Amino acid sequence: KRQVDRLGMSDDTLTFGCEDLGPDCADGFDRMIEALMRILSGSERDVKKGTVVLIGLSTMHRDWIVVKQETSRLLGRAGLRVTAAIGADCSVDDIRHAADSEVALVISPEHCRRTASFLESQGVRIVSTGESPVGFDAVASMYRRVSDVTGRNADYAFQMLNMYRRRAFDAIVKSGKDMTGTTYHIDSEGSISVPLGRWLESSFG
Repeated sequence: KRQVDRLGMSDDTLTFGCEDLGPDCADGFDRMIEALMRILSGSERDVKKGTVVLIGLSTMHRDWIVVKQETSRLLGRAGLRVTAAIGADCSVDDIRHAADSEVALVISPEHCRRTASFLESQGVRIVSTGESPVGFDAVASMYRRVSDVTGRNADYAFQMLNMYRRRAFDAIVKSGKDMTGTTYHIDSEGSISVPLGRWLESSFG
């Protein structure tokens, strides 16, 4: 704070103390994004039809770049344009105009509860399955929900998922390993551990 004051930037700086960041990393991330949106968002929306903003995806997530790129590509084939992934390689303008998107797609609920609530209060439709898209069934549920809310055809996404599912099955069979009954432990948020556990058990028994 002293450095900020010395540089004369106190009016342009958002300061967080440890007490402002919540009990865990996901909540702290969410609190910061929501605070920035409240400060930067304009009083009126300029809604862009057919646009989607991704929320709840951060650079702390493994393979976040791939998630952002693949989700943007598959939604693009459904006639939807991803404007930004808030908190994952986004600009100040992306945060400022997040509420101009027609729909906000939740990637990780724990990382965006407050953010989603704020965007919803601005009139943005929130699309969420309550889980992260981990495992083929969870990913399919996400695109099915997007299709239901927007009325767009997500058949291409389902075709790609079926192809990836077949590749995974073939790789499991080719490995020749029988993992039936093997125990496992997942150390993650509930929105990730639940669908991941479902996928592991349905795939390996």
